[in-house]
Amino acid sequence: MTEYIPTLSLPSKQRNFDLRDFLSLINRQKQFIGFTLVIGVGVVFVFLTTMTPLYRAEALIRVAPVEQNILTPEQQIQPTTATLSARVESEVEILRSAEMALAVVNAGQLVLDPEFGPRLSTYAKLRQALGLPFQIPSNGDRLLQETVSRVLEARDVRRRGLTYVIALAVTAKDPQRAADLANLYAKTYVSEQVAAKIDASILARDILSKHAATVQTELAVSEERIDQYLLNSVGSFTTQTDSQNTLRMLKDRLTTIQNSRQGLDLKADLAEAALVNRDWKTLSQTLADQSLEALALEQERLAQALANVPQNVSNTTDLRSALQEIDQELEDRAMLQMNALEKRVERLDRDIAHERQQMRMAYTQADLTPEVLAEVFALQKNAELARVQYQTALARLSDLEAQAAVQVADSYIVSAALPPHMPHFPKPTFVLSIAFVLSLVVGVGAASLNEYFIGGVTSERELASIIHSPVAASIPQCHVQPGQTSNSDIVVSAPFSEYSEAFRLLRISVDRAVYSKSLARGSLAPVILVTSAVSGEGKSTTALSLARTFSLADRETVLIDADLRKPTLPRLLGQTPALDFVECLTTDRAPMPTTPPSFIYQDPLTSLSVVHGTKRSMVPPDMFLSSESFASFLHKARTDFELVILDTPPILPVVDTRSLLHHADVVILVTHLGTTAQAEILKAVSEIRTSILAHTDIINVLNRSSLSTRVYDNDNV
Repeated sequence: MTEYIPTLSLPSKQRNFDLRDFLSLINRQKQFIGFTLVIGVGVVFVFLTTMTPLYRAEALIRVAPVEQNILTPEQQIQPTTATLSARVESEVEILRSAEMALAVVNAGQLVLDPEFGPRLSTYAKLRQALGLPFQIPSNGDRLLQETVSRVLEARDVRRRGLTYVIALAVTAKDPQRAADLANLYAKTYVSEQVAAKIDASILARDILSKHAATVQTELAVSEERIDQYLLNSVGSFTTQTDSQNTLRMLKDRLTTIQNSRQGLDLKADLAEAALVNRDWKTLSQTLADQSLEALALEQERLAQALANVPQNVSNTTDLRSALQEIDQELEDRAMLQMNALEKRVERLDRDIAHERQQMRMAYTQADLTPEVLAEVFALQKNAELARVQYQTALARLSDLEAQAAVQVADSYIVSAALPPHMPHFPKPTFVLSIAFVLSLVVGVGAASLNEYFIGGVTSERELASIIHSPVAASIPQCHVQPGQTSNSDIVVSAPFSEYSEAFRLLRISVDRAVYSKSLARGSLAPVILVTSAVSGEGKSTTALSLARTFSLADRETVLIDADLRKPTLPRLLGQTPALDFVECLTTDRAPMPTTPPSFIYQDPLTSLSVVHGTKRSMVPPDMFLSSESFASFLHKARTDFELVILDTPPILPVVDTRSLLHHADVVILVTHLGTTAQAEILKAVSEIRTSILAHTDIINVLNRSSLSTRVYDNDNV
């Protein structure tokens, strides 16, 4: 038996994918790729023709480098570059905010806009189309939020490079509407910026106003402390009699004026309450005004007279008119007296201030002790500080009032948006180009997937390009005729048919491969191993047809059914053998005696010898195929016959064939048209090349026979 020597030339026989492979794949799958292109580009074209175009209008806004203040422009400080960049980015984020979009929605009443306003959901539209009742959303906040969301989706805010310019774009279905919304967005942003500055000034004014009131109170308290200290200390801190007399006189006058002031305050409060209640009698008594008292009595008389006159009497109109005139005179007289009272209060306030000033001047001229001087100085210093704070607060309060009235924006529109002439989306040329490229990529990817993993081989050329080896024969499609058991009968019944011609061509290829390696084989008959990548390829029919072709050529041939898992030859030959190959290997019978044993059968149509398999093996078949019994059997067969053909299981599902490959001089790999994936073919070729001897050739056969024949053939494992 020939020694098994694994080949070391595997890398040179492996299939490498290069540009030629790719171009070949494109050529083979050009119809599939073209169909994908037509579908992809067609769908996009339909989409382009049916969709509503969108227009994009853009307005440009420039951000001032520094905050604008027209009242004090000299106080503006030029910021650093980093500060400027941060300022512009801050304005960009403000423009992008939902609060700004809400302001635009309110300014433009976009809730009522058919494009941006609330709309029915797809579910509601479907129910409406079907005539079913549907509910319209009534939540105002949710509807407003939906409008704001659509506005945010339609607008785009970007800074132009490192400049101070911000591009504000709005996309809409109408070009004029897009321009109007972009300008509305920009104007609203500028207005909101001014409003924010005004609000900040007013807020600062209100805070400062409260502070000024507090400081004013502190100033009044400080002044009051000085006066109280001086009044309470008259006569206790000077030794000069004249100064003491002057200070006592000033103190008495100040006390008298303050008491008068308190009396006027009480009278003013009572008069104000009486005026609010229109109690003219109490008001006249409080103000001691006889004219006002007389008018009050006249008003009371007229009111009583009007109450006693019946409603249908004609002179009631005159009484009402007179009563109204009296009421107006009372109001005028009362307001005149109240104004006079306020003026008296103001005069007393001036007198009090004058007397206090006189008292302070008298103290400064008096001979005071050091302790008193220190105390008075401290009180005056506190009052002076409070006065300065109050004056500063009043000045700043005045500035804030002016700023709130003359605020200007820190940003301004440098280029208003104009209606665009061309739609922003879709752009047919660009979209179709992208669709073409994507469809081409998808088509090539799908074609590769179909060719390598899903679809089968479609031609001899494709099969040859896959395994980088020529195809020896292409078995044509044919059908089993009445009275025939398999396609193999055609080799005998129709020797001039295309089917028979294909196997004679295969026989020549086998002879060429066999006899070119005769030195490596010696005098032993060559072993032809027939297999396939997966089940259902038609390998058993191919093996029988090839064996009959050799037999018809007067070559003494034996066909061995080495598929111990599911033998097929008995059905193809229409025979029912009593003893099969498995029993032959498990008995003590000497293999291949001079007279044909019972397990060697004669082909009914030719002189072909057949070793059948009829039963499934109850132990792993590779144990038999790797045994010495099988090696001896095969050696005897190679001695007694001119040609040995082995019908083996598929290479990928089971390991049996791997145990036989090192016996083969020629391996015939049968591939069925359109069913075997390229990945399976490549893997099968790789497995074969790993196990065969260095001198063994691989011959590829493409089987075009119909599926109905293969069903009858039933090569399933």
